[in-house]
Amino acid sequence: MIRIVIIEEHKPDIKSLKSLLHTQKDFEIVGTGKDGYDALILVEKEKPDIALLNTFSPMQDWGAAIYLIKSKSSKTSVIVLSATHEEESILKVICSGVSGFLSTNTSPELFIAGIRTVYNGGSLISAELFAKAYTRFRDTHAKRPKLNDPENHRQAEKRPLPDNLTRIELRVIIYIGRGFSNREIADIFNLKEGTIRNHITSILQKTGFRNRTQVAIYAFNIGLMDANSR
Repeated sequence: MIRIVIIEEHKPDIKSLKSLLHTQKDFEIVGTGKDGYDALILVEKEKPDIALLNTFSPMQDWGAAIYLIKSKSSKTSVIVLSATHEEESILKVICSGVSGFLSTNTSPELFIAGIRTVYNGGSLISAELFAKAYTRFRDTHAKRPKLNDPENHRQAEKRPLPDNLTRIELRVIIYIGRGFSNREIADIFNLKEGTIRNHITSILQKTGFRNRTQVAIYAFNIGLMDANSR
């Protein structure tokens, strides 16, 4: 059986997806949810083969959520469903480590075939979507921070994020990766600058990084800087 969780904000869309997936005798829906945090709970509990995510509903921290999903269940492959073809959104999906990216307009036959492709170890992204994102992807990597200390880069190699990071700490990491100062992050969250400093101290303690620079490089390396953190 191919065990699947569905994350979709709109109940009618969940119902439609469930109806389609139930036509396949070897598909089993083991859970549904509405946002990235539901996804984390379901994936940790059920360890599904496939997580179907609509990441372009009004949700927060999707880049972080997708990375954490992979950290909590290495056997779970993520397929993103999207109604948008914006370059920024496509790039975010690519950088998040998903296995599949399907338009919500994909035919039922191709949708089911895509799930099987990913389940069998393949990857799936349409040539049209990749072409739209290519220029932005190239330009983003051309702007990779040129930080000269090799120790910072060694310390900031990819590793699983700690499970005990809070939602706001994940958002702070994203903004650090984007190069925002403590003052700018405080203004965005409508908090005091000292509160942001406290969150950063907590982040350093939980991740084991020694400084803000290592956090910034790490956020870039795993694609968190492309997450929608609003």
